Amino acid sequence: YCATVLRNEARDCYREDARFNKHQNLALVLMSDAELKEIAAMDEHLIEYPLFTVHGYTVPVRDARISKALASLPERKRDVILLHFYVQMADREIADMLGLAPSTVHHHKMTALDLLRELLGGSKDDEEPTKA
Repeated sequence: YCATVLRNEARDCYREDARFNKHQNLALVLMSDAELKEIAAMDEHLIEYPLFTVHGYTVPVRDARISKALASLPERKRDVILLHFYVQMADREIADMLGLAPSTVHHHKMTALDLLRELLGGSKDDEEPTKA
C-alpha cells in the first residue's frame, strides 16, 4: 500500500511538472525580451507543499499525510525512500551514493515502508506484489 502510494505521488509530481514545463516553455520561447519583461513577476508566495532535500535532489511531496509521515522517519530511512520512489534510483545506486551495502539499503527501505504503513494506517495485505 505505502509503496504504491509513494510511487503514484512521485509520478503525479513528475507528470504535472512535465505538462507545465512543456506548455510554458513553448510560449516563453516565442516571446521577445520586451514581452518577457512585461509579463515577468517575482513569485513570493510560500511553497504550497513541503520540499525534502536529499543528497543534492530537491523532492516535492504534495500529500500532507505522506509528507508528515516521511518527516517522522529517521533521516537515513527517509533518504532511501525519497531516492527510491521519488528520484527513482535503484538500490545499488542509492548504496553507492550513501556508502552502504545494497542489502542495507534494501533493509532500510523495507523497514521504512513498514513504519510508513503503520503511520498511514495501511496493512501488509494492501501491498501490491513485488515484481521480480
